[in-house]
Amino acid sequence: MKEREDQVMKVSKKSHIKSYKMLFDCTATYQGKRHILVAAEKQDPCYLFDLEGNQEETVWEGPEESWSMVQVPGSDGVFLATHKFYSPNDSKEAKIIIASPGPDGIWEIRTLVDLPHVHRFDIVTRNGVNYLIACALKSGHEYKDDWSMPGKVYAAVLPDDLSGLMRSIS
Repeated sequence: MKEREDQVMKVSKKSHIKSYKMLFDCTATYQGKRHILVAAEKQDPCYLFDLEGNQEETVWEGPEESWSMVQVPGSDGVFLATHKFYSPNDSKEAKIIIASPGPDGIWEIRTLVDLPHVHRFDIVTRNGVNYLIACALKSGHEYKDDWSMPGKVYAAVLPDDLSGLMRSIS
């Protein structure tokens, strides 16, 4: 039995930030090291942590609410995230943003695409080409909890240079 006890992973809880609800996280390589990105619900920011759980940077202040975050393949910390998906009934202004680290620790947040009701997405790489696959829960609604307008799945080639597709968020 002693042998088995030595193989059990030990987990400890660390609380480094005060936040209402953390909704989504992903890992990203930034400045040659692996990091964890954590986004929170509505009013809270998105943070960048090292793998030891130490907060290194604030990527954005709230409110934005993200349900998907994915690093752009081959980038140094650049990632895509959903913004403004607060609920299926309050998401017609939802979009996918691109977050790029600046040299001074200030992150640039730009809209990649406005995509009402976008909830989840990912980047799929096939034969050296990156594709953005995004899913919207519904295509619209007339009233709260109206599910009569079906969701959609979108797919597009994600160019190597995203700068020409973005616009600043004001």
